[in-house]
Amino acid sequence: MNLSLNRLSRFENNFTFQFLQSLQVLDLRGNLFVQIPKDIFHAQNLSVLSLSQNLLESLPENIFSLPNLTFLDLSQNINLQLKNGTNSSWTSCQTLEELYLSSLNLQEIPKDISNLSLLKKLDLSKNQLSELPEEIGFLTNLESLFLFQNRLLDLPENLTQLKQLKFLDLNINDLQTFPIFDLPNLEYLDVTANPSVPVVDISFLPSLTTLWVSCRVAPDSLSETNVVDFYVSNQKDYVLPEVSTRIQRLHYYNLTTLQWPSVFYEQTFPNLTYVLLHDEKNSVPFPDWVLNAPNLEYLHLWGAFHGTIPTELGMFSNLLRFTLVTAPNIYGTLPTELGLLTKIQTLTLTDIENLTGSLPSELGRLADNLQNIVIDLKAKNFSSLLPYEYLKMNSAPICKFDGSFECQASGLLENHICNVQCQGKTLEGTWQIANESFCQPFPYSALM
Repeated sequence: MNLSLNRLSRFENNFTFQFLQSLQVLDLRGNLFVQIPKDIFHAQNLSVLSLSQNLLESLPENIFSLPNLTFLDLSQNINLQLKNGTNSSWTSCQTLEELYLSSLNLQEIPKDISNLSLLKKLDLSKNQLSELPEEIGFLTNLESLFLFQNRLLDLPENLTQLKQLKFLDLNINDLQTFPIFDLPNLEYLDVTANPSVPVVDISFLPSLTTLWVSCRVAPDSLSETNVVDFYVSNQKDYVLPEVSTRIQRLHYYNLTTLQWPSVFYEQTFPNLTYVLLHDEKNSVPFPDWVLNAPNLEYLHLWGAFHGTIPTELGMFSNLLRFTLVTAPNIYGTLPTELGLLTKIQTLTLTDIENLTGSLPSELGRLADNLQNIVIDLKAKNFSSLLPYEYLKMNSAPICKFDGSFECQASGLLENHICNVQCQGKTLEGTWQIANESFCQPFPYSALM
């Protein structure tokens, strides 16, 4: 039964769960319930119960005695007070496999959480936890543990007993160290935004494929690991570890110094499809090593890169998104070879104030798949004309250009019926021209 997102605050007076004994799924999330009827215990076959995003202040004790309940979501009930301590009722539901307790202002977890022996997924994120009980190590069937945005100072040593654990999120805590854990099945680990952690040792995490950190990694080379998705952020003078040619996704965010290992230039990365590089504080060369990733699909560059945009970018025949923003030290022209990126769906070029030349007419070739194009260069020595070929971009839901551009062409675009005024000239179609008089995105739905 799905009654979610209806702003319900209560059931009718004659409502009873006695007539719903065969009910298996009850979704009440996103309502205004303050309490749940006590006779919910009559729904003996209930296996999935979602009560998140309500105004619950308490729960009927017998809700935790439902014999077939495997899924319980109590998240985002800011007034809900769960009993802690020995014999806490919410830890008596021994059939549970998934339990969501996010955003409940929890300050401690009772030791008898070990009663939930069948639990596979536990979400304790966005609470006020400073420690975890040692008994959490008895949840030997646990596969996913969400602990992000708490106040954890350390982790219990017997966390290493969670041999089935595949997903561990510790983002935004106060950890002082990250212990060396022997977790043979762990695939995903996020330890970002723990500023006191000096190093994360993944030597005993043989199945790890996704790693998010804000510190040094041991071993120094990831080339002998199975990590294919690597994210590192907010590090000063960080020397990037070598990565395997199997790498698929690289995220380097807000690094004050980007020092590329020689392996980036010496090897080809045939599996690399996603690259995000962000450095706004230091001027570093345009990362032309990305040319060694012939199957790249997403290239996002933010920051103080210097140099020219390589013409070789046109060889990325599979590129779907290209973003280059806040790059005042990029100079030269926009390569006409960008017109070869015929699969591209999103093209964003903003705050590249030292570019010269003009918009290549070849970009008109991108019309078939283009969904979003934003060009706001703020470049003083750049031609202000929009080429006639750009009128082909009639299917792009978002098409935004700097207000300094003038409309070189006009005419009714196919299937579109709206006119937009741009500096006294009429441009017809899906375009948004950003200037003082018209700076809001035009609703695409109005064009159809």
